[in-house]
Amino acid sequence: MSVQPVYLDDYDPWDETRKWEAFLPIEPPKTTSQGKRLTMVGGKPRFFKSSDAKRADATYESLLCQCAPETPLEGPVRLVVEATWPWRKSEPKKRIALGRVWCDVKPDADNFVKQLQDSLVACRVIDRDEKVVELVVRKFFGDKVGIFIRVEQAR
Repeated sequence: MSVQPVYLDDYDPWDETRKWEAFLPIEPPKTTSQGKRLTMVGGKPRFFKSSDAKRADATYESLLCQCAPETPLEGPVRLVVEATWPWRKSEPKKRIALGRVWCDVKPDADNFVKQLQDSLVACRVIDRDEKVVELVVRKFFGDKVGIFIRVEQAR
């Protein structure tokens, strides 16, 4: 499986922002960072990630780290994420004919993107996740399954 990195770091006198894009050709995971488990150890609560969440983290990081920029984007950044899941078996043919429609079922957009943000930090695409000052998340059902990610310096 190969990732399609798109580097737009070439100087453009009309646009002095630094950008990074990638398309991950995977089915977006339904697990989120909210899927943590709780256990009691010595009378104290301990939280840990489920095996599905660990698997999703490993997948994100293996794909993102191979196409990460040499240096992370620093300062305030804008993050755009578009996730496309495969069509449901129950999807009407009229909707499938549209090519892509909104996904208004789980996972929640904010929970879905948090796990991805953590992987972007781990692979040094962005400096720290609190530097994301603008976040756009779109969820779809469609033919071209995968996750499109764009990170650019905010203005």
